[in-house]
Amino acid sequence: MGGGELEINAIAELYGILICVVDVNSEKSCINVTKFPSNGASFEKCCYIILNRCHYQPLCLCVEDNSNYEAAIFSSNDRKVEELLYEFISETFPNYKFGSCNNKTDADVLVQQP
Repeated sequence: MGGGELEINAIAELYGILICVVDVNSEKSCINVTKFPSNGASFEKCCYIILNRCHYQPLCLCVEDNSNYEAAIFSSNDRKVEELLYEFISETFPNYKFGSCNNKTDADVLVQQP
């Protein structure tokens, strides 16, 4: 991942929220999803941010009934949100592979291909 790990980890710990970073590596055409903090399994809430090159951006879910409403904080146990994340990544980056872009272990990958 391209920097900011310490800051993201500190923010996650400070607010008690699991932050999942979707790292888009355009040089290697791969996607890696890393959880911060790595010991945050007990956190009840999570959010997703995407790192594309050196730019972080929040990933939000638009609610069909109200297109003006965007959800950014989710239950950390919400598997439907993980499925939607995988769907978004697959559609947005169709030629990219999920995997260890930066020599990370498989434990760092949040979203597995079905």
